Formats: sequence, C-alpha cells, structure tokens
Amino acid sequence: MYRPEDNRRCSGVALLLTLVVMVIMAALAYGITSTVSVFRHRTRYVIDHRIVCHARDSGIRFAIQTAGDLDLKLVSRPNEPDFSDLFHMSDRQLEDLVRPFFHGPAGPDGNEPNTLLALLIRGPYGPPWPLVTEPIELEIGQAKVTIEIEDENAKYPACWLLLQDQTLARSVQAGFATLCEWMDWPTSQIEQVREQMAQIAQLKPYRPAVAATTGQRTPAPAARQPAQPGPIRPDLRTATPTERNLLDLLRLLHSPMLDHQLLAKPTIVTDQRQESLARYIGLWGTDQVNINTAPRHVLEATLAFVGDAAAIADAIIQQRRIQPFADQADLRKRLTSYADALERCSRFITFASTTFSIKVKAQCGSATSQAVIGVTKAGTGVKIMGMVRS
Repeated sequence: MYRPEDNRRCSGVALLLTLVVMVIMAALAYGITSTVSVFRHRTRYVIDHRIVCHARDSGIRFAIQTAGDLDLKLVSRPNEPDFSDLFHMSDRQLEDLVRPFFHGPAGPDGNEPNTLLALLIRGPYGPPWPLVTEPIELEIGQAKVTIEIEDENAKYPACWLLLQDQTLARSVQAGFATLCEWMDWPTSQIEQVREQMAQIAQLKPYRPAVAATTGQRTPAPAARQPAQPGPIRPDLRTATPTERNLLDLLRLLHSPMLDHQLLAKPTIVTDQRQESLARYIGLWGTDQVNINTAPRHVLEATLAFVGDAAAIADAIIQQRRIQPFADQADLRKRLTSYADALERCSRFITFASTTFSIKVKAQCGSATSQAVIGVTKAGTGVKIMGMVRS
C-alpha cells in the first residue's frame, strides 16, 4: 500500500545525499583552487626572484661605475640645523632643532610637527647622513632598484677593537664604551660584543699596514677600473698579502661570529625613526674617522685616544659647520687650544673619506634581493673590497 510518508522519506534522503555531494564537490573545488593558486604564486615568485637577482647585479655594476664619478665635495652649513646630534634626539627635540630654521608656509611659529620633521637636515655632503649622494632609483626590466652610497669613514671602525697594540687597548675600549653609552646600550651587551670581537681577533688580529696620512682632503687620482660583466668580487690574483689579510678579516666581521642582529636592534625609537648601533659601526676595514663627516658620538669615541673628547668634539662640530677642515695644519690652526691633543690622534683621523658601502636593493612583486658592497675610492678609481648578499 502506498503511503505519503514513504515519499517524503525518499525526498529527504535524496536531499541529504545531494547536500553531501555538493559539500564534497565544494571541498574538492576549494582544494584544487588553493593548490593552483599556491603553484601560481610559487611560480611567480621564482620568476620575480630571477628578475630581481638580475636587476641587483646590474644595479651593482651601475653603482660601482657611478661611485667612480662621484664628486665628494663637502658643503658649508653655517645657517642650517646640524646633523651631529640627530642620533639621540626625540621627535620633540628634533622639532626644536629645526624650528628656528623653518621658513615654510606655517612660519617659524607653526605647529605642524610633520612639516617640521620633513624639512631636510643636510649631512656633510648635502644628502642626509651617512649618504654621500641622493639615493638613485632605477627601473631595470620589471624590477625597481634603489642604490644608496654611505660614507664608512664617518662611522666608528670595528677594526680598532681588533688592534693588538696593548698601549691603545684601554683607549679603544673606553671609546667603544662611549659610543655604546650614547646609544643607550646596557653594559651586558657591550661586554657581549667585546667578547665576540676578542674571538675574531684571536683568529685574525688587525694590524694596520701603514700609518695614517694627514694630507689634503682631495686624494690622488687613480685609473678607474672598468665595469666587467659577471659576478662582482675582489680579484684575489692581484691582491697583496695585506689585502688578502684584510679580506679574511672582512669575512669574519660579516660572519655569524659577530651578532649582527644585536647590533641592528633599535635602541632609540621615536615616532619618526629608529636608531641602532649598526648604523654607526664601520665593518669594511676602515681604521680612520673623517672628522668632517662623523657624528658627535663617533667623534667622542675616536678622541678617547687623547682625552677631553667631549670638548674637542664640540669644537670640531662648530668649526666644520662653517667650513670643513682641509688638513692637519688647518685643524691645528683653527683649534689652537687643542693642537697638541689633535696631533697625538692624527693617525686615527682623516679629512677625506676613501671607504664607502654601496647598498643595492631590487624589488619585483613579492621578491626582494639586496647586496652591500664595500669599496675604496681614490680619484675616479674604485676598488672592490667585498660584497654581502641577502
């Protein structure tokens, strides 16, 4: 006998089966779509990565050629805010520094912090410290490439911590402590870096090849090395024993033996910027500090070799704003009261930078590739010291 209840039961079972099949089909469709999406993303990333690697290498060759043409002329900044103390300033202190020099639409009494902070505070070469030229932006194929060239002689030389001259050890440690204290580093972190540098010194101690020169700011010209295709690396076949020793040392300084994450950890953080010790440490084999381009805490750390560092650093900063120092004689003439102290530290200072780091960053889609190249420059000649890719 036919019953209506049986028909309703069959319809319910059919509906249930239909829903189950639809759920299974939806799950399968989602799984297939996700797999295809992941595959396409990975394929796109591989393609983008190849593009950025090619663009990075092209940018490196262009940057090295550009470095040879740089005019490293220092600028006079007597009526501008000075860069020497920016590293430890809060945003409010930065506003107070900039406000007297501000002549924008809001006027000297304007209450627009963002406008005031946007005012360019020129560095020793014109662009903000430590840049020697404005960042260069290129488009190579589908990739965007940014090139920045920094003055390594404006930073505290890490090689000083590897010196084996015991007569200088105490001054070096005092100077490094001064630098770290300016950056609000605790004693435990200072000791940690000292221990790491001591381990590096045991493997490869640093011995300066020649005494520091104290001549004119303009270095002697040298023949330029033409850019060559292919990977960029130092030519070990023509390197002298001293250069080979320095290359080995640079490898250790850029190796995991030194905690680069600790150096790069922000210690001074404001709403506008972050400051870390890594920005002020020179890891490219410099053993002299350019007193025309170094910020205050680097100057004080350098002058720890002779004492009265704070007063001498302040006098240098005030004078170089008016006119950069030309040479040792000009320095003694303009800072007569500190002439003897400055003569004693003449081997540690210079008046023209010769070592630079070139940072090349290429980006395409979600892929990014970076490289940092250490170079020395004399006239239009550029010599590659080494390169770190990431």
